[in-house]
Amino acid sequence: MHTNHRNIYKHTLRTLLLICAMASTAACHKDDKEKEHNNRTVIVYMAAENSLNDYTTADIQEMLNGVKNIGDNDHLLIYLDDSKQPRIYALGNTNTIRSINNLEPTYTFADELNSADASTLDRVMQYAVTNYPANSYACSFWSHGSGWLYDSENETGNRQSARRRRSFGVDSGNNTTTDRGTRMLIADMAAVLEKYPKLDFILFDACFMQTVEVAYELRNCAEYIIGSPAEILAYGAPYDMVMQPMFAKPFKPGALAYEYFNYYENLYNSGVIITAIQTDQFDQFVGVMQQLIDAHEWLDVDVDDCLRYYKESWNSNPRVVSPMPDFIDIKSVMQRVLTDNEMERWQAAFDLLVPIHYTSNSWYTEFGDTGKGQFMPVSQLQCGGVVMHFPFEIYDSYAFRDSVYTFNDDYKKTQWAKLFNIK
Repeated sequence: MHTNHRNIYKHTLRTLLLICAMASTAACHKDDKEKEHNNRTVIVYMAAENSLNDYTTADIQEMLNGVKNIGDNDHLLIYLDDSKQPRIYALGNTNTIRSINNLEPTYTFADELNSADASTLDRVMQYAVTNYPANSYACSFWSHGSGWLYDSENETGNRQSARRRRSFGVDSGNNTTTDRGTRMLIADMAAVLEKYPKLDFILFDACFMQTVEVAYELRNCAEYIIGSPAEILAYGAPYDMVMQPMFAKPFKPGALAYEYFNYYENLYNSGVIITAIQTDQFDQFVGVMQQLIDAHEWLDVDVDDCLRYYKESWNSNPRVVSPMPDFIDIKSVMQRVLTDNEMERWQAAFDLLVPIHYTSNSWYTEFGDTGKGQFMPVSQLQCGGVVMHFPFEIYDSYAFRDSVYTFNDDYKKTQWAKLFNIK
């Protein structure tokens, strides 16, 4: 009887120990799972096979200085295509290398890549999600930019590249550093990014990218689109300062935008306009825009005094390699077109779409109407920090040097233009 009790006791004890062990294991697995998934992988996509090549060293050095501020399970991936072979650096907060001179690539591509081709972005994203899986992802796109634009298939003239020299990035090919190369269409970028988990944010560390057309094209790719409607200085984002907000959980777009803005505000007392577009607010904003556009003759409006970040007249500047139409602030046009009641309604919808807005009193352009770089004033009352294209007749067939551009035909292909049946 005592033996049976002992056996029962031993069996009960063994069962209890097994249950405890299972519970402990389950708890460990739960903790591990939470730890594993409470992380973010941020990809900085540096398309630097162009005139920005010399600025890569300083920015990567900033990343090395700032990476100590990211979470224990976070990863910063730097895809770099400069005048050397394309490669990826992977950094975490335990990184002890503090000089770019001692930094070794985690992966080097065997073939020469065109970083303005969306297939290259696809390879980089695939590498990131396969080798550095995370609960959330984000991208910073580092290079030149020209908003929604791309060169028409119907253009005529003596062109080195008749197509795709417009929008994000420049890849000059053959490890050269000129700006005469191909660029990535935003529609192609969107097609790639939609294959992967929706990003917490896209930061465009490139000029002219905060247009309503770009953001709408990428609305299914990221929760927030952060960028500038104007030029930004070649030094780009202060990565040592923005590193912590880039990895903050939950992500707060205002903190990232502020650090970017504040750096230039303190350094130059001017120099950058940066906003964040919240993409899940597009549906309500589109509804308001469609009703208001139906109620007005948009192309008859006088926009002479509206806020511009690029003027078509600047195309006479010898620095301009390829022309652009006017980049006009959307808010400054709405103020010209709408009644007071309509403007109040539009502003309410716009504030939901663009909840983050930092504006200097001026911004710097290397073009301008003087033929040299200059600071341009910003009207705070007119500034919404987002550009929208208006297909004026001048852009149906725009002659520039030895070429003819059909900007409006290109514009009609954007998803944004299709919303309004622009003919």
